[in-house]
Amino acid sequence: MNLRPIGCDALYEAGWVTVDDGVVKAASTAPPVLSDVLGGLSGTKCTYWVPARESYFIWHRGNRFK
Repeated sequence: MNLRPIGCDALYEAGWVTVDDGVVKAASTAPPVLSDVLGGLSGTKCTYWVPARESYFIWHRGNRFK
């Protein structure tokens, strides 16, 4: 079995998480294997978020978030 670490960047790029007003949101369509990881991230604060970057996060929510 090939186990790789799961990082926030990979989850974000795959659309399993997004950031809304600085808070991490998990996709409700995620497979069960990701539920523990996503549950631990959902509701946490994203330190990368600042108002000046909000347009990027809006784009991600509309185009990548599942």
